[in-house]
Amino acid sequence: MLLHPSSDIIHLFLIGNFLGCGIVPGGEAAEEYERLQQKKEYKKEYQHKKASFYFLWLSVLAFFRKLYMELGEMLYYEAIHRYPEYTKISPFIRSIFMKQSAYTGKGVGVALFDTGIYPHMDFGDRIYAFADFISYRKLPYDDNGHGTCVAGILGGSGAASMGKYKGMAPGCSLIGLKVLDRFGNGNKEDILAAFQWLMNHREEYRIRVVNISVGTTYRTRNDKDVLVRGVEQLWDQGLVVVAAAGNQGPEPGSITAPGCSKKVITVGSSDMLMGKEGISGRGPTFECVCKPDLVAPGRRIMSCAAGAGNTYGMKSGTSMSTPMISGAAALALEKDPMLTNVDIKMMLRDSADDLGLPKNQQGWGKFNCKKFLSL
Repeated sequence: MLLHPSSDIIHLFLIGNFLGCGIVPGGEAAEEYERLQQKKEYKKEYQHKKASFYFLWLSVLAFFRKLYMELGEMLYYEAIHRYPEYTKISPFIRSIFMKQSAYTGKGVGVALFDTGIYPHMDFGDRIYAFADFISYRKLPYDDNGHGTCVAGILGGSGAASMGKYKGMAPGCSLIGLKVLDRFGNGNKEDILAAFQWLMNHREEYRIRVVNISVGTTYRTRNDKDVLVRGVEQLWDQGLVVVAAAGNQGPEPGSITAPGCSKKVITVGSSDMLMGKEGISGRGPTFECVCKPDLVAPGRRIMSCAAGAGNTYGMKSGTSMSTPMISGAAALALEKDPMLTNVDIKMMLRDSADDLGLPKNQQGWGKFNCKKFLSL
């Protein structure tokens, strides 16, 4: 049997070394073996350099893609707020910046008119601003607990519960406006002052959604008109205003102000429409407008509690239903920043599940988040 110097002898050498026989190639076989070893090393080094080159460029492209997306989102925001008349731009351009990943409401500011907000662990560093129209304190606090619960439903991360009690938009920015005292009472002057503060700071904090889980039964028509005019001015400026229907049901015409506004999105409680717990406010309003617009769960909702310990508590009412819709609006605005408040309202209408109840009781129906975000 003939041995080929470039293969068989080398194979014998390798087998000999493996068996400890001490076979050492010489002459032409040794040179061939050395050449093949150098070729193998060169190939390995080439593959290593090639892989390094690929990963370097991937890193560069990833960096510029991130920069490009962030720049695009910033320009979108500027277009929305500075030039609202030009928001209906090319669907192709819109599609470039529409995110395809899971949405958290990141980059969307949500203002909450309530009893304040306690710096719970679930909010992390996302309380971007706090304004106190009751005691004029500087740091966030909540001496009632209602506002903190609402904020948790809207934007809590669930960090203190290992994700169990996560809110609708756990990445949104929270702006707390304290307009109610420790007993849950307030006056229209403070609320109007908060409306003005909001208009002055909306661009600074990128506020696009306003959650109003408070309401009044208004003693006079003028009291009602003042609050309604205030929220409608916010709506006319392009903000998504979401207000509670109130807990004065089940009688007709029991929608509280400012939820009785025909423009804003009014939310009732889907599980508080019937029986002894059927207290969710219902229409028609003074202007014979069918309200609420839709309903969402509001009974025995677990959320963030005010006070040390980063604990949770349970509350019920349309105040708990409202932040679910506000949070969903933040998700939709992260997905497509070009959406207007009217777009959001129509999407809620088109995605709601009909419960088969009168329109002045259920509105369009029960909120369906999956369908809403798929539109």
